[in-house]
Amino acid sequence: MDKESTKRLTIKIARILDNKKADDVKIYDLLGLSSLCDYVIIATAASAPHLDALEREASVELKKENIYKTNRDGGNGGVWRVSDYGGFMLHIMTYSAREF
Repeated sequence: MDKESTKRLTIKIARILDNKKADDVKIYDLLGLSSLCDYVIIATAASAPHLDALEREASVELKKENIYKTNRDGGNGGVWRVSDYGGFMLHIMTYSAREF
């Protein structure tokens, strides 16, 4: 995925999360600063079911673009999840996890 496509998808996913009532959605531009990814999206979910729904929605939308997770962590716990999509990483967490 080229840099412009990565940026476009990062913004698209952030908007989708915002439309799905995620709170405090932020995009951090790490272009040229990190060897792991170019962008990081961080969003807060109101509950464990909300976290699951946000993660699922992002995954479904990215699959439509033939973009798949290369890795995922956070297990099945309802507190925090991180998904690695290569050019960007998606962190979704509950309020308590984000405060920590």
